[in-house]
Amino acid sequence: RRKTGSHYTPRSLTAPIVREALEPILAQLGDDATPDQVLDLKICDPAMGSGAFLVETCRALGERLESAWARHPALLPDEARADPQVFARREVAKCCLYGVDKNHMATDLAKLSLWLVTLSKDEDFSFLDHSLKTGDSLVGLTLNQINAVSWETGQTTPLFASRFVRLVNEARIDRRHIRTAPNNVAFEAQQQRLNEANAELAEVRLGGDAVIAAFFSQAKAKQRHEALDELQVQLGRDGGWDVARQIRAQLTSGAHPITPFHWQTEFPEVFEGDNPGFDSIVGNPPFAGKNTITSGNRAGFLDWLKVISPHSHGNADLSAHFFRRAYGLLRNGGTMGLIATNTIGQGDTRESGLRWLLAEAGGAIYRARRRVKWAGDAAVVVSTVHMLKNADLGDLPVRLDGRAVSRISAFVREGDFDDTPAVLEENEGIAFIGSYILGMGFSFDDANAAKGKATSIAEMQRLIAKDARNAERIKPYLGGSEVNTDPAHKHHRYVIDFEDFPLRRDTDLSPWAEAREKARSEMLRTGIVPADYTNPVAADWPDLLEIVERMVKPERDKIKDVIGKRIWWRFLRARPEMHEASKTLDAVTVRSLTSSHFPCFTQKETGYVFDQTLIVWTSEDLGLLGQLSSASHEIWANSFGATLEDRSRYNVNDCFQTFPFLDGHKQSFMQTAETYYATREQILTTTNLGLTKTYNRFHNPLDCKDDIMELRRLHAAMDDAVLRAYGWNDLADMAADSSAGGAAPRFLHQTDEPEFAYQSRYHWPAWFRDKVLARLLALNRQRAAAATNTADEKLKPKVLQVEEKGTLI
Repeated sequence: RRKTGSHYTPRSLTAPIVREALEPILAQLGDDATPDQVLDLKICDPAMGSGAFLVETCRALGERLESAWARHPALLPDEARADPQVFARREVAKCCLYGVDKNHMATDLAKLSLWLVTLSKDEDFSFLDHSLKTGDSLVGLTLNQINAVSWETGQTTPLFASRFVRLVNEARIDRRHIRTAPNNVAFEAQQQRLNEANAELAEVRLGGDAVIAAFFSQAKAKQRHEALDELQVQLGRDGGWDVARQIRAQLTSGAHPITPFHWQTEFPEVFEGDNPGFDSIVGNPPFAGKNTITSGNRAGFLDWLKVISPHSHGNADLSAHFFRRAYGLLRNGGTMGLIATNTIGQGDTRESGLRWLLAEAGGAIYRARRRVKWAGDAAVVVSTVHMLKNADLGDLPVRLDGRAVSRISAFVREGDFDDTPAVLEENEGIAFIGSYILGMGFSFDDANAAKGKATSIAEMQRLIAKDARNAERIKPYLGGSEVNTDPAHKHHRYVIDFEDFPLRRDTDLSPWAEAREKARSEMLRTGIVPADYTNPVAADWPDLLEIVERMVKPERDKIKDVIGKRIWWRFLRARPEMHEASKTLDAVTVRSLTSSHFPCFTQKETGYVFDQTLIVWTSEDLGLLGQLSSASHEIWANSFGATLEDRSRYNVNDCFQTFPFLDGHKQSFMQTAETYYATREQILTTTNLGLTKTYNRFHNPLDCKDDIMELRRLHAAMDDAVLRAYGWNDLADMAADSSAGGAAPRFLHQTDEPEFAYQSRYHWPAWFRDKVLARLLALNRQRAAAATNTADEKLKPKVLQVEEKGTLI
């Protein structure tokens, strides 16, 4: 198992997860619960691996069973008197524990783990065959779906479905006898009951497996339904079940075989009664992003995940689907405690998982830890989440990272908002990604010229000396690296920019003056225009065009992008809308797409070609720059931006267009922002250090020089001004409080900071950041609602008052 990349979950993780998952369940039983009530609990791990969580559950419930015997001594079995602990664990393992894993080796290891922890040397190794099984926890059907011979719900039930129901009921009785049998019943008798139950379920399993096989047999929805229709016809004929076996064989073989697992069929005793389902589900589901899901599973698996998780996103991590599957298997009032990565509260994974469970399915998170170190050899940091299904939390303490909070949101933060922030119209048309030139051959750059990928600066100067007009099409080229590392954010590269010009003129074409609009559009599309075309063409600068044709065109000819191949002399993405928005400005605000430190925003004069590694705000307002650099905006961006290897990446759509900026960048804030920016630029100049190294100093607790101390003070003042400009004086007062209970900026360390983005940073503490985020989310919702109401008002029919003649609409 270790060779496959699996890691045994250490007890430092399993123990608290199991304890906190069982806490509400045992509280529901009460202190005076009988032994039978304890043994009636059903706990499952849907990705049990080697059984670490089940072993921990066995220990915990074993202790609870011993307590029940102590309270009800008359109910203590004679066999338990010699060693109550061992007997309790055996009874718990037999009656309470369930597990599933898609790897048969893992299933065997889980059985071995429980065999050892229960000291069941007198039992056959397979004494838990009835409850620990092999199959894919995410690929299976409900009994109703099997009855309907469909993966969809609400379908008409075929006539022979009553047989399936009868078989499952018979198997349920046999399995109940296994769980409740006295300890002295021979293993052979138990095995016989299990064999009978399995025989009764064989036809039901086959029906469900065949439906799954029909789904995976085709790539498109229409063809899948045609395959399902054919299966339904075949099952109504003689020999139809032989057909079902044939298509199941195709599913369970091949490069990525699937063994479906139909939960209600395999564990029928769990899903009976008025409140069916497991009492609790614990575990460590596999970590897999979209690409891993696609490469590591059978074709169509992503489509299947959307079937079992309606309204989910194809980009969601696998953990979102395990959370939803686990939740669906719980009874009302049941709990689950699962391990996940930090993405569980982010982006599409949050939207598909926790948000849906909280907003649509009645779930409530009562315990979560955002950053937990794996205690073994694995260099892994995980998150843990505990949820309660469809029940009032009541007196159950809600804790986030060990701290009491009012509510834990789908973002795994304190707050009431679970939905993705709305894009705000007021922020549109301001922020842009820089130009994607696609071809370093456009550039004059000594470093890349030495590698044969660009042209030297000396050659650029020679071409300008040869023909001064060449300077018209050579522009300074600025990227994220220069902004972050150069004290003055200076460029060291230039680039040939033919804007949106056609390629050349052709004397054989009909005159431009006589051409109709459609013909003109086609000429511009191809890049070849008539001789009387008066606007510039790239061929007007033959020296530069020769460079581009020699160094860019061969690369463009290899790409799949049809447009990029056709317009090889132009940038692939020139961002004309950005240039249009900034044409009247003297300067714009820029930031590298990725930076080691968040506040690396600065201003640069217009006239550059800004590279795709930069984000450009078409604003010269220092008030905007100050807000972008503020702690409030950093919290927002780190919460909603993409994450790469536990690091945040600024995203215009998610971080900027949704942020509720101050109205008009209030004057009370402007002066503070201007002072901060001027002081920082002076520090860069004086120390000859770039933004990255300067903010390294900013976050270094050992650097107490006057310039950095002043920058920290000004940053705190700017953050204070932002909060007060919003009208949040209570938060500003907290942020100014440097006492033990205050929220003044401090140096955060891994030991007391749950979020990686803030570790080893000078910032507000986590609990206060959550409060600021909650206010910003509320403001985003308020702004979005106001915009919607305004739009609705504009759409209403106008009512004209006509004197003495009533109302005309």
